[in-house]
Amino acid sequence: MVNALEKAASISEQAGFNVAKLVEPAELNKAHSLHSTIQCFEAAQTLGSEFDLYPELLSDGLKEAILEGKAIHPDEYDNARRSAKNARRKTHALYDDVDVILTPSAPGSAPYGFATTGIATFNKLWTLMGSPCVNIPAFRDGNNMPLGIQAVGKFGQDKKTLSIAHALEQIFKQSA
Repeated sequence: MVNALEKAASISEQAGFNVAKLVEPAELNKAHSLHSTIQCFEAAQTLGSEFDLYPELLSDGLKEAILEGKAIHPDEYDNARRSAKNARRKTHALYDDVDVILTPSAPGSAPYGFATTGIATFNKLWTLMGSPCVNIPAFRDGNNMPLGIQAVGKFGQDKKTLSIAHALEQIFKQSA
């Protein structure tokens, strides 16, 4: 995946895009660590009655998240939401000099089969930030499985992010 991301950056630069490495602000790192607190608390709030009435119909992972969320104190949730809000403000500044941020869509290639969609590590933060994320199925690993590159745009810039991701997809296809 690291090679695929470096290749995507190189191809993008050769195609005329300005490419630079960004340093993640500390506020984003903190928000990323609090994502689970927010997600689990909200899962417990929204799915608590389903959990109580029909636990056998829920996946083990969802039941675990709901139980974790039920144990979170509202003050802890509120603090996590405040940190996420601060991180959103910091995120806006990342786009002062760039149109999109390229990241891996996942730590590795797509999983084989349909049992899972894979690991969402690389888009959880951006979902929390409200940033549009577009997977670009750009490259393949040694087993011919897709390696996705993700274009992440500024909050409210969904159309622009989609447009840039489409352009990058075409450029990556030509380079394959």
